[in-house]
Amino acid sequence: MVFLIQNTQNRDTLALQLKLSELVLAMKGAENSFAAIEDLTDEELEKLHDECRRRAAVVASERDTAHATRRPQRKSSVRRSSPRRSKVP
Repeated sequence: MVFLIQNTQNRDTLALQLKLSELVLAMKGAENSFAAIEDLTDEELEKLHDECRRRAAVVASERDTAHATRRPQRKSSVRRSSPRRSKVP
């Protein structure tokens, strides 16, 4: 019974990996090397993980810099009224 469950999980995992690989290969600008990532050694996976973390930090830094340099919006000259509250006796 355990063997059957494990076999089914392995098959499902492989199918999921194939679907993700197809998406990676289909996307423009994606790293095609990620399509076969499951074949890498533990050390290669760790290096790739570190590289992805560095890239994510760069993107986050660029996003924060772009957000900080954006000009603040001017306040509207139209006066907003506060929501009316109904008086409850």
